[in-house]
Amino acid sequence: MKGVGTFLVVLLAAHAAVSAIKPAKGQDWHLNSGNHFYELCRGDAGSAPCEHYVMGVLDMLYLALDYELSQGRTDMGQLCLPDDITVTQVTDAVMDHMESYPDDRHWRFIQVVVQVLTAAGWYGNPCDG
Repeated sequence: MKGVGTFLVVLLAAHAAVSAIKPAKGQDWHLNSGNHFYELCRGDAGSAPCEHYVMGVLDMLYLALDYELSQGRTDMGQLCLPDDITVTQVTDAVMDHMESYPDDRHWRFIQVVVQVLTAAGWYGNPCDG
């Protein structure tokens, strides 16, 4: 049960961090949409909120996969980022994907991130070594 408690604490912390990012006055959107995330990252907010949100998604994926593995689920794949990759590079890959595939932007943002990770070979396969 300790794993579930840790998972919930991380989930609440991620939600609090995302809630701190406020939309422009009069703008109504939710960060779960790739469209809105794309607008935020290409706008005046700068890259820091985008990188923090991507890092939150990565942390959630690591935590969820670790929890599933601890429960005996070995069919979930793994998240295997290169040792020398930065969150900026992952964020750039996500933004490049949304630029190249605008039809994917209506997906939930986490789906866009998972699509990018999968296409890069960083998610879903066993890690090498």
